[in-house]
Amino acid sequence: MKHQTAKAVTLLLCGLLSTKITQAKEPFTGIYLSLKAGGDLLTGKHKYETVGGANETTLRKIGMSYGFGVGYMKLTPSKVLWGGEVYYEGRSLKAKQKMVTIIDEGELTVSHKNSMGISGMVGMAANPKLIAYGKFSLESNSFELNFKNLARGAENKKLAKRTFGMLPGAGMLYKLSDSILVGVEYSLAVLKEIKTTPGTITSTYSPSENRASANIRWLF
Repeated sequence: MKHQTAKAVTLLLCGLLSTKITQAKEPFTGIYLSLKAGGDLLTGKHKYETVGGANETTLRKIGMSYGFGVGYMKLTPSKVLWGGEVYYEGRSLKAKQKMVTIIDEGELTVSHKNSMGISGMVGMAANPKLIAYGKFSLESNSFELNFKNLARGAENKKLAKRTFGMLPGAGMLYKLSDSILVGVEYSLAVLKEIKTTPGTITSTYSPSENRASANIRWLF
């Protein structure tokens, strides 16, 4: 009787272990933690108007980004990938410009501090190790606008602003092992304009960023 019981327990444990191993080896599927790093190219438009006139300039700058995310992804039997992620990214973009009409109106420094958002992805397996996908994100972004040396006796003004945007993008994932994926991504950040009125200036800043990054994901 004891021998039969031990045999039954052994078979049950083997069955559970086999199921767990099979589940663990399911490709591109599971909850994951991601770490990412990359670069951002800013092409922000800045319009400003004062009693001395109006002008428009483009701010161009390259900065670095880093961040992490938590998400879930699933590869279906038909080789279609779908998933979603919540994420946070720190940013180092900082661009400066002089504001000029008929006189020097002052200086503006724009700093992009961070981003946080939620994204969805849909893709297709090119082979057992490679996935190509498209993605779409909704994002909240923190900016700092620092106006200095303003004309007509206006005081310097530093403003913290948050703006929202949409990010279409695409990427690829490569399977190093059953639990480790590496990849690259590109996205275009189209963000809502930021309006401010420092001193006698009416300022409208419209940020747009091209972003490229590399990432590593651990599947659980």
